[in-house]
Amino acid sequence: MGMSNKAAYEVHINGLRSSLIPIHSNIRQGCPLSMQLFAPCLNPLIQTLERELKGIQIGQGHAKTTVIAYADDVTIFLTSPADVRNLQEILLIYEAATGAKVNMRKSRTLALGAWDATTQIMEITYHTDVKILGFHFTK
Repeated sequence: MGMSNKAAYEVHINGLRSSLIPIHSNIRQGCPLSMQLFAPCLNPLIQTLERELKGIQIGQGHAKTTVIAYADDVTIFLTSPADVRNLQEILLIYEAATGAKVNMRKSRTLALGAWDATTQIMEITYHTDVKILGFHFTK
């Protein structure tokens, strides 16, 4: 706690520095508590996605997977255009409640099987391959 008591930042724009801006609340980069504090915030989103989206069936039983999450990397499996609309509504509610935002520049979509790649998913560009948790997936 002692290292964070008087934390402040400055902004650099065009070579000029602002005066110090005190930080009253935050989690510092690399803080070992960051994931323990983030997980309870992400869990309601994951549970909602699992409950509201169709997901992909696993094997012959009723098991399904809708979301895979590791730290702040979240992979969501959509199987119908209706799920796209549901996802957008769920994320709008989550973003309003938490202030968290989807990083569109880092987001990827991959169309597999009969999925229509003209179906827009939050204006995220379709790719022919993606890397998920270190594994390479391709059409």
